[in-house]
This record gives sequence, structure tokens and C-alpha cells, in this order.
Amino acid sequence: MIISKTKKFTIGNQEYYSRKIPDKFLHQSYGIIATDQGVRKADRYRALADLLYANPHAYLDGSSLIDWQSVLKVQQKIGYPLTPERYG
Repeated sequence: MIISKTKKFTIGNQEYYSRKIPDKFLHQSYGIIATDQGVRKADRYRALADLLYANPHAYLDGSSLIDWQSVLKVQQKIGYPLTPERYG
């Protein structure tokens, strides 16, 4: 989870850790969609770009099924560091 504040929290018996990213990335609206209820969430490519910003070495099952060019486009648009080893 990427939010405006780094924090560790527990829900039930499960611990979670959220990471803060710089405001210049956090407030980019590219790849963010709004639901009918007004909730804003990342599309799949934005979510992957956010994950790779926070952890560029994250392991992903089925990474051959990911459209890496779409992830690259999001990274470029937002200004994230690129992860060329992922693009195949």
C-alpha cells in the first residue's frame, strides 16, 4: 500500500506496512481511476509502477503475463525510476 504517511498497523492478526512516497509522485493522477462511489484507486499498471518504486526487486508470479510496456509508460509519465530489467 502506498500512502502519504509511512505506517505499520494491524487488522485482526494480520500486520500491514504502508510506505510513503514523495508528494511529487503521490499526487500524480495518471493511472488513477474513480469508482461510481467516488473512491480513487490505481489501475493495474499504476499499482505495479507504485510497487516497483517502493521495491524494485519485488517478485511477481506470472510476470510474463504482464504488459510491461504499459507499466513502463506509467513509470515514464509519473517520473519514477525505470526498471528496464522488467521490460523483457
